[in-house]
Amino acid sequence: MAKVLLVVVAIALIYWINNIRKKNVFKRYQLPQRPTTAISGSEIQTFLSVDTPLECLQHDGLRFGDSFRLKVAPPLPHQGDCRCKVVDLSYTSTEVFDGALRENSFRETAIGVLNYKEASILREMLKNLYAEIPENFEEYCQQFKLDALAQEKQEKIRDLVHQKLDQLQIKENNVC
Repeated sequence: MAKVLLVVVAIALIYWINNIRKKNVFKRYQLPQRPTTAISGSEIQTFLSVDTPLECLQHDGLRFGDSFRLKVAPPLPHQGDCRCKVVDLSYTSTEVFDGALRENSFRETAIGVLNYKEASILREMLKNLYAEIPENFEEYCQQFKLDALAQEKQEKIRDLVHQKLDQLQIKENNVC
């Protein structure tokens, strides 16, 4: 009789454990997957050169669209010599938070292809020349931390900005 009772208890125990296992009681807790959100829009990019107008420099890198604060782009072309173009953007939220958005971005300029960091330094240097023509060119260049760039890129950027400075000084002298 004890053997029969032991068999019945064993079968009941196996049946009970099997039911618990089917209910996923023994599974490990898994963190929920973070949803990815698509961010899409457009960006204005201009060809950076000595002849790039100030308005183009100011709008360079401007992002707009449904996912951005600015919904509609300013009217293009800005002036007769405007070389701005609208580039479509599409990113995931993971790319935005990981900082991978602009690291892989390359730009065509008058001195060749530059990465985003180099192009943004060049753009800021050209844009700031319009506000006030600097007295000392070397001091002006030191404001933009060109030392972080490769020597070859530094020289090309300095040459291009110096050409723009000369161009602006000639215009200023002709006006006066």
